[in-house]
Amino acid sequence: MRIDKHPWTRVNDTTLYWDHYEKCIDIRLNMFVKANLGEKTFICFAIPFSYKELQMNLTTLENKYKNDKDIYFNRNTLIHSPEGRKIDLITISSFDSIKGENEPYINHLYPLRN
Repeated sequence: MRIDKHPWTRVNDTTLYWDHYEKCIDIRLNMFVKANLGEKTFICFAIPFSYKELQMNLTTLENKYKNDKDIYFNRNTLIHSPEGRKIDLITISSFDSIKGENEPYINHLYPLRN
């Protein structure tokens, strides 16, 4: 089930104000939004990243680090989304103090587990 009826669009107005102070960032922008009364409008600060792009980038990282002696990179399908897409659990660490055992199995998680 898709939440949005319309594809995302970039804000055309380039009026942007930002200020950094202490541990906060204040971002302000002006925009005109066409929406029907009661219709939800979602605003995203970053450009949406497609599922296909994400999977390609994860595969690239997986291949890059699969034989690395210093960096432990592990990718497991944790569960599938309602759309049938893999939701991956990514672990990136060093090999220091790594154990050769798996965590106990949790029902309905790790559908691709042998």
